[in-house]
Amino acid sequence: MAKLGRDYGVPGETNRTRKLSLESLKALVARDLQMAIRMEAADDNGICCCVSCGTLGHYKVMQGGHFVSRKFNATKFNEQNIHVQCENCNGHLKGNEWKHAEHIDKTYGAGTAQALRDLADAGRRYYRYEILNMRDGYRARIKIQKQRLGH
Repeated sequence: MAKLGRDYGVPGETNRTRKLSLESLKALVARDLQMAIRMEAADDNGICCCVSCGTLGHYKVMQGGHFVSRKFNATKFNEQNIHVQCENCNGHLKGNEWKHAEHIDKTYGAGTAQALRDLADAGRRYYRYEILNMRDGYRARIKIQKQRLGH
């Protein structure tokens, strides 16, 4: 007889992730996405630039700043919403929103920052299998960047 219910599991899920709540799993995957973005923005020496103030720093020290707060599921994993920021801009200046919006509009086209704000209001529900698929993709990107950076 085939196993049904919780024991059946989700493809790609390990014992470790099966024990995590969906919110905890989303937090881990968000961390992987931010790392991938910082690594991809870094040069071959691991140095990247804050999009808001231009400060240079190693990708391990810089942060993945969200233009629209990560509390909104609809934009939490949107890569147009996440960029490299220094600790000062992302923390003390609360994202340096005006400069961050300027960078987003310059990079992706006028009105993109406002579109991200509007998207946040739309709401979004993620299912466990979607989060696990994203995790696999982000970890593959990190692996490629580790090879490029010589780690």
